[in-house]
Amino acid sequence: MSGRPTSGSRAPGLDCGAGRATRPRMSSLRREPFRLLFPFAAVIGWLGVLPWVLVASGAIHDGAWAWPGIPHSLLMTQAFLPAVAMGFLGTMIPRRTATAPMHAVELLGLLAALAAMSACFALGALAIGEGLYLLVLLGLARFAVVRLLARGAEARGGKAPPGSFVFIPAGLA
Repeated sequence: MSGRPTSGSRAPGLDCGAGRATRPRMSSLRREPFRLLFPFAAVIGWLGVLPWVLVASGAIHDGAWAWPGIPHSLLMTQAFLPAVAMGFLGTMIPRRTATAPMHAVELLGLLAALAAMSACFALGALAIGEGLYLLVLLGLARFAVVRLLARGAEARGGKAPPGSFVFIPAGLA
């Protein structure tokens, strides 16, 4: 025996193509949305930091552009952090509760809302961005509640989730 695996003994998930990269399928992105949302969060983070880099480099000066503090803070706290949280919770909650992963509509809808919200904050359309932020929070809350209640009904014979869950909305404030 040569020590090389036979065609029937491939490791799961390995692509034996001749060095070609494979793109994640929608089903794997639904099971592991962090693979999409973490890189997206990195882009948002760079977008939030970019104005300061431009100011520090002298590319933007006082009279050329308004102070970038407000768009920066909104991009970082209301776009970057929720993108990371959605990636983590979208992966962790279904695994811990043994419930369905994010639906493609949920994932793509939240991603679209995050992208639009980020653009609004970067361009100064703060009221629209804040409305989209509320939409993102409600979408994420709906995703979590549906799965937690589904798991709670199975695991506890139809009882409600633990009482400590009432503190979860305080984390969003």
